[in-house]
Amino acid sequence: MRRFHLHDNSAMCSPLFHERRHHPRIKVDLPAVVRGVDEHSERFEQRTHVCNLSVSGLYLRPVRGVTPGARLFIYFYFLTASHEPGLAVAALAIVQRVEPEVDGSGGVAVMFLRYRCR
Repeated sequence: MRRFHLHDNSAMCSPLFHERRHHPRIKVDLPAVVRGVDEHSERFEQRTHVCNLSVSGLYLRPVRGVTPGARLFIYFYFLTASHEPGLAVAALAIVQRVEPEVDGSGGVAVMFLRYRCR
């Protein structure tokens, strides 16, 4: 299994910046598909977007009703300069944090359990 490292130190240049994460995150907007079991124990598959990414996890938005501790399968890919699908990542992850919205959607922070790149 290949692992990759992403680095973005721009926010760390601020003297007021305090990072609580172990790995830096980069802002992205990548198409993704997430599969899992929602809060009603129903299987789902949803198209969504990766909003930020690190070597240890990512943040997706929107994702319907999942709860912390839920396991998700996430598939996303990087886009080439010509906006074609490039490097693809398939990941098994566990939900760390849920940020719900009034409409039932919201953002989800996950930690990778394992992933593969192609």
